[in-house]
Amino acid sequence: MTELYDVQFTKRVGTRDIRDGIKNAAPNELCPYCGEGRVTELDHYLPKSLFAGTTVHPANLVPSCHDCNFEKKAYQPGLTNPAVLHPYFDTAFTTNWLAASVSESSLHLPTVKFTVKHFGSDPDLEARLNAHMDVFALRRRFSVWAAQSLTNFEGYLRTAHGRSMTLNAARDHLERTALQQSGERANSWEGAAHEAMRASDWYLSGHLGLS
Repeated sequence: MTELYDVQFTKRVGTRDIRDGIKNAAPNELCPYCGEGRVTELDHYLPKSLFAGTTVHPANLVPSCHDCNFEKKAYQPGLTNPAVLHPYFDTAFTTNWLAASVSESSLHLPTVKFTVKHFGSDPDLEARLNAHMDVFALRRRFSVWAAQSLTNFEGYLRTAHGRSMTLNAARDHLERTALQQSGERANSWEGAAHEAMRASDWYLSGHLGLS
């Protein structure tokens, strides 16, 4: 079955429409695992090296960006390994569970850290959400991307419009930006990052000196 996928399904011209159809099912060509990367590949939700019988099953083929597919490798859910979220079946994608905070790094610069909100009533879901963040290295990747958001906002404060911005005006600006960047995505890293920036007294008053 693995050979069927590698040799016939991925390389034959006759199956291109099927491959493209699965990839195009991702809204706005965005990877459903991370919500940011452009879909370029198909991921086997259950690794083909371990579950040969599901190699070409439609439910096991998920549109993915290269980074998510690479990070996931042959991750196998089991008794001690919670399953990552499945874009076709999990409703958690529409539940707001992503949180962020701004803190001071060892270099005395702001950094955004991402976590999973606490779900005391559903520890199994919380374990799966943490597994999703860990398997796809989303804590690190989101933090790297959020560094650009910090740079962009600090650059805006140096413009003619931004130089006169007060603390309250900055909070309003970041709140609007969080809503705009999130769109309809419940767990947008951009939305979470800008909300964290808005909520951080240290970042706005201590680091940026707004009052």
